[in-house]
Amino acid sequence: MGTRLANDAELAAKVDEWVTDAAACVVRNDRSEIAGVITETVERWDPRETTEKLELQVGRDAQFIRINGTVAGALAGVAIFTIATGVQAPVR
Repeated sequence: MGTRLANDAELAAKVDEWVTDAAACVVRNDRSEIAGVITETVERWDPRETTEKLELQVGRDAQFIRINGTVAGALAGVAIFTIATGVQAPVR
């Protein structure tokens, strides 16, 4: 079946639509139960162990993500400060 789905674009599109519709229906009807399961699962995770596993999976990219977040945050802060200062400047 996998080979047929890989080779038949029309069939793959139909199956994709069916799966998307089914997933949307499940989410619409069982949203709170799904959220409860996810919440309970995440609450049972050990923060230190989870962090170590994520860092092993993400690897060096984690450092780039941190750096990019810092740079983006700094630029947003400068932009907000500049706009706020410009708005407060007296008009002559």
